[in-house]
Amino acid sequence: MTAKFDPNVLVSRYAKSPISRKLENAVISAILLFVFKIVYPKISPSPLLAINESLVFITFFFWGFYISDIIKRSGLTPLNLVINSVALASALYFFITIFSGYFVSLKIADNGFNIFNWLLYSFVNGLFFAIGLILFITLRELSFLRQKKFPSYYFNTMVYFLFFIFAIRAAIALKIDLLPLMNAVYVVVIILFAINSIRVAWIAFLAKKEKLILLFLSVFLSVIFALNFSQTSDSHAGANVFLNAFSPGGALLLNLTMLYGTIYFGVVFFTTLFHLPTAEAFDRKSEEVETLTNFTNLMTRVLDFDELAENLTVQVRKLSKADASWLIVRHKEGFEIKAADMVEKSDAIAITRQIFSSERESTEMKLLENVNFKVENGKAVRTFSFGSLILAPLKIQGKISGYLFAGSFGSSSFDSDDFGTIRAFADYAAVALENSLLIRRSIEKERLEKELDIAREIQHKIIPAKPPAVKNLQIAASFIPAFEAGGDYYDFFPLGNNKFAFVIADVSGKGISAAFVMAELKGIFESLVSFAPYPKEILSKTNSLLTKSLGNKEFVTAIYGILDVEKGVIKLARAGHSPALIIRKGNVIRLLPKGIGLSLDADKVFRESLEEEEFELENNDLIVFYTDGVTESMNSRNEFFGEKRLIASLQENYSKSPEEILNMILTEISLFSKNVVQHDDITLVIFKWKIKNKNKGKT
Repeated sequence: MTAKFDPNVLVSRYAKSPISRKLENAVISAILLFVFKIVYPKISPSPLLAINESLVFITFFFWGFYISDIIKRSGLTPLNLVINSVALASALYFFITIFSGYFVSLKIADNGFNIFNWLLYSFVNGLFFAIGLILFITLRELSFLRQKKFPSYYFNTMVYFLFFIFAIRAAIALKIDLLPLMNAVYVVVIILFAINSIRVAWIAFLAKKEKLILLFLSVFLSVIFALNFSQTSDSHAGANVFLNAFSPGGALLLNLTMLYGTIYFGVVFFTTLFHLPTAEAFDRKSEEVETLTNFTNLMTRVLDFDELAENLTVQVRKLSKADASWLIVRHKEGFEIKAADMVEKSDAIAITRQIFSSERESTEMKLLENVNFKVENGKAVRTFSFGSLILAPLKIQGKISGYLFAGSFGSSSFDSDDFGTIRAFADYAAVALENSLLIRRSIEKERLEKELDIAREIQHKIIPAKPPAVKNLQIAASFIPAFEAGGDYYDFFPLGNNKFAFVIADVSGKGISAAFVMAELKGIFESLVSFAPYPKEILSKTNSLLTKSLGNKEFVTAIYGILDVEKGVIKLARAGHSPALIIRKGNVIRLLPKGIGLSLDADKVFRESLEEEEFELENNDLIVFYTDGVTESMNSRNEFFGEKRLIASLQENYSKSPEEILNMILTEISLFSKNVVQHDDITLVIFKWKIKNKNKGKT
């Protein structure tokens, strides 16, 4: 049996070969081309021209792979890539074109072989093509940056058309009349240039200073590429004559590369210009994320709360553009200042006492506007005038342990972003304060660290790494804990006989204790699913076991179901959990069988309250399960996301895949509750009953 040749496999294997092998092949191809040029210096239309163009194409191919690897391994940032690769290479290309008239005057092919002229001729041509390849490959890397969808599709399509036009140009040089076809392909290539030029998502992620540099660079590069394009387009220009004498097809590719660069950096200029107004806000958000990340890392490394407080007050002042900031903790005896930035600690504590002598302590953030404080220091009296002063309580489990203050002098005021920043830092400070109190006790510190490690490990093992593959069923699931560990739980159990079981549960409370209950819950369900064939029976036995181990104030809500993956019949039992939602052709069906939470009451009461509901699915039905962290996600106005918003999103997108729907809902929740700290675990599980033959799935 003869093996079938597949060029795509060859290219794929070659692309993955070691860089040394790519360099070896590139050098060999260049040597072959060089030797051919020595033997046949004049390539007038003849079969020799076809060989010449083939060698040029092969050399382009191998050197392109090698240069691509070099650029990828350089690790340069986008801006450095533009400066170090594009700007320098395009300027050098322009410099060579200026002196190309001299090289044409050498008339190597007419004057006979001269080793010096020939080496100079080959060297300059090699420079032209090497620089052109560097520019093209760099533009390729830039077009791939930050692209999530089809990063290489459009660019590869453009490359195919460039190879096509290369072949057409070579055929025209051989006196084959393909000019109409070439003009048509030329138009297509320009359109593809424009499409690839708008793929500049990387610009949005540059800092404001980098955008300003790029703005000026893009003007320079647009001009230099345009000049290079004009030099290689003019049939009387030295560069055009020089390159066409070497390779008509290669000359055209270099000319098109210059045109691509002109269009690309023209688009870069306008895109950067449009991004400048939002650059400062983007920089600020990036700085906030980086600072919060660094502070989180600092919390795990630094055990001294005073050091953490000093770092925090400095960062919160900088990020919120405040003029002064300080942090105090509350004791039974009064207040103790832990850190102050741009204000003396004695002044800060004096201002704090005056605030709380006239203002009632608040459990929420408070804004004071246009307030003045007089501070006595010996005989001297100083006045502090704040246009805005924010008081952010440091809360742990509803208990106030201190306050974070940030103030702006004069007529300055804070905006909503400042509020979010200060609120986030106050939450971090509260956690840091609580941790420092625990850390002072070595035994409690050791216990806390072990519990956190165990909780993270439990969390990792409890939740399935990915949904299982189930016949006729598409599944998407996500769990986002509010803290290091959470109390939400979902799992899937293949039962055999075309049966598939699933559970979603929500443990009361959050964090480590809830994670331990989750672990116990997983063990219970895994031990019962094989012996109890009905959802109601499973939940009843689970309640019996949990009642013995959970405290009086602990409980669990859950939904347990069994799906017949052949008939499309689903049986559900619910223990006080949020309803299951069925989206059928845009309409909503709420499955809400009766039942109270697990461990809330004795076996008999629980069993009598529990109902089991059976539901027959239709093709494309969407089944959605969620915990209350979804609907109770809050925005800055303390409004809930709510079931209505969830249902509206499901109705709008129900025709899409479960993965797409899940991502859309999580994005909506994130946007809805921006600037507000997540207060509860979020879990969402989405099924889609999908059968190829609609006659199947019926009972």
